[in-house]
Order: sequence, then C-alpha cells, then structure tokens
Amino acid sequence: MNRFLKISSFLLLSMVLWAPSCEDEEESARKEMALLKETREDIRQEFESEYLNEASLFAYEANAKQKLSDCFDYFTIVSDTLQSIAFRKKAGEMIVSNFISTPVYLDFIDTETIQDSAVEMRKMIKSILDNEISLSRFSADSIYVLESLQRVKTSKYAGKLGFNLIFLNTTETDNKDRAVEFYLEKEKKTFGKDTLNIWNIRLGNLL
Repeated sequence: MNRFLKISSFLLLSMVLWAPSCEDEEESARKEMALLKETREDIRQEFESEYLNEASLFAYEANAKQKLSDCFDYFTIVSDTLQSIAFRKKAGEMIVSNFISTPVYLDFIDTETIQDSAVEMRKMIKSILDNEISLSRFSADSIYVLESLQRVKTSKYAGKLGFNLIFLNTTETDNKDRAVEFYLEKEKKTFGKDTLNIWNIRLGNLL
C-alpha cells in the first residue's frame, strides 16, 4: 500500500512539474496570434500590392491563357445539346465569370444562322441555350501573349492574347489568327471576416 502511494505521489508530482503553466500557455497563445497576424499581413501585402514585379505579371499572364483555354471548353459544353440544360447553363456561368462586367463582343458563332457574327457574349450564351443560334465547330490552338500586361491605371493592367482559331467544317478547315483583350484589375474579395482588394484576371473583347 505504501508502495502504491509513493508511486502515485511520484506521478502526481511529475505531472505538476512537467505540465505547462497557465503563463506558458498564455505566452504560446500570444506567439501563435502574433504569427497568424504576421502571416495575414504578408498575404495582404502580396495580394493588395499596388505595383507588381515582372515575375507576378508573368504568373498573371499564364493565368489569363488558362482562363481563355477553359472558356473555349465551356463554350463546347454550352453548345452540346446532348448535355443536360443545367450542366450547359453552369458552363455559361463559368464563361461569364471569366470576363469583364461591361459588354463583351465575340464573333465565332455560325454566320449562316445570324447576319451579324459579332454578338454580345451574354446574349450569345442565352441564344445558344435557347437554340436560337449555333456555334460552328471550332477549337483554339497555340495561345500566347501578344501584348504583355502594361499598367494603364493605378489599379489596372491591360494586355492581349493571341491564338489560332480553327473552324472545323465538313468540307474544309478554316484557320484564323485572332486576339483577345485581357485585364488585371483590383477587386474586392471576402476571406472570412476580412475584405481584401486583390488582383484578378478578366478577359475582354475578341478581336
């Protein structure tokens, strides 16, 4: 019995001696909060920076090329009548989300079904979903930066992408070198309780 009491007393004493004190826990919590605040400020400075270096601009240009490539895939889904209408509408929403908010004009629809081939993008998507117009079968190849991003305003850069637009007809394949505007602008984004003004890529008119 005495042996049991001695062992129990030893274990209890060890727990008291080795357990972190309230002060230690408070200090650890303060360090964690300071580190979290520092990390958050680093992220804020990175995304809200007014001036972007060459490496950052190059990364955003790569992002613009990927967005354009994705949009062509979305247009294929929008025009595929074998897909569900809900899936096609979602693809249409994804296209709109990648473009600037002002009216954007595109002209790669089937010119046999409409006299003016340049159509406002949102109207085009709705007309395709309503089976009022149809897209020619096409693909885009060799997307590249035609004009690098250049600062045009305090919180705005502009550039152009070039690509080869390939129309796939039953009798011939028609290739055309085309271009599309793209912009890098500050936009408000909410992250939890924080609202940051971060840079975001948007596509513009097809030229």
